[in-house]
Amino acid sequence: IGDVVTVGWKTDCSGATVGDLWARLDKAIPEAWMRPWNGCIGVSLAGSDVADLAELTTKVARCI
Repeated sequence: IGDVVTVGWKTDCSGATVGDLWARLDKAIPEAWMRPWNGCIGVSLAGSDVADLAELTTKVARCI
């Protein structure tokens, strides 16, 4: 997923598509895919940081 996103800087649809397709396989995300990120994510949503985004995502998930 990270490779798909960074190759074309297409974070909105390419990474989401790969992630969605992988999730449909009902398999865990391979460690090799996550290792380069060292447990960190980046957020480029103006006016938000990682904690804000995590809190908002959790609130939305609870409403579903």
